[in-house]
Amino acid sequence: MDQSAVVSCNVPSAVVARFSQVVLALQARLRGGAITEFHAQALEQLQCLVAFDKAWWGNSAWRDGAPVAHSTFLLGLPRSYTREWDALKADDRALGDLHQEQGRCQLFDCRDQTAAPALAALGQRYGLAHGLRIVLTDDQTRLGVHLTLFREDPATPFTALECQLVEWLMPHLLHAERESCLRTLATLRDSQGSFDETALAVCDRYGVLLSMEPGFAALLAGEWEGWHGNRLPPACDPQGTYQGRTLQLDAQPLGDLLLLKARRRSSAERLSARELEVAQCFALGQTYKEVARNLGMAPATVRHHLRRIYEKLGVNRKAQIAQQVAAAPD
Repeated sequence: MDQSAVVSCNVPSAVVARFSQVVLALQARLRGGAITEFHAQALEQLQCLVAFDKAWWGNSAWRDGAPVAHSTFLLGLPRSYTREWDALKADDRALGDLHQEQGRCQLFDCRDQTAAPALAALGQRYGLAHGLRIVLTDDQTRLGVHLTLFREDPATPFTALECQLVEWLMPHLLHAERESCLRTLATLRDSQGSFDETALAVCDRYGVLLSMEPGFAALLAGEWEGWHGNRLPPACDPQGTYQGRTLQLDAQPLGDLLLLKARRRSSAERLSARELEVAQCFALGQTYKEVARNLGMAPATVRHHLRRIYEKLGVNRKAQIAQQVAAAPD
């Protein structure tokens, strides 16, 4: 792969004007949209500056000399392309240079047999002729944000001017993506109401937090003393449900990312199903005998459950049980 060496060139005034319009669109309109729609809309704006047929945009971590994808957005390409490329990435000898020279475009011939025959065959299968790629590290997540543009026509390689425009625009794309995550959380918060007790965050499949509300960090720190950073603790499966001592964490898909909803667990949620039934009876003002009769238990068993309820709820009066049960989620 041949790396772009020319980064300085005269830029026509009409191109400068289009560049300004794209930056304004990213700052004003696109960053205020949902993250699930952002990448397609941003690439549509980019096509006003640089013509391309297909694109691959995503976040990755650099491990053992190669990128590991955390999230992916594809335009005009099937998922199979990234799976096949991932199996061949060790043959991509220019990846190291791309990672080292942050923010610089790299041009490559997708069908160059002299570089790596397997990669050339991959480009041939997917109708790719020319590529332009760039990576820039997000200083918050420490992930590499990479963008690759493809052309199908062998007669139209990318130019030095197009490289320059992409290099100039890349920091704006990264910032707008971050702002779009924040706006997505704000929109969801508005839809749930200001009195909703959940805290929201957006993460990738590896648990790297791309954006979060202040309350989300506070809930995690309450469950894991001293927690801080931009990654979920190892005990949390970002694609599943976590029930801890003080924290309930649920996830749902958000495009190729995940929306996390965290809330503080009530003390009543620590009760077993049978203990909760006993607690609900006492919360209604029933006596030992009434609870025993209604639940088909011996009075001694009811007393045993009540002791356990007091221990788990941290209370010592039946009136306090009623307060705790009332605070439990349905």
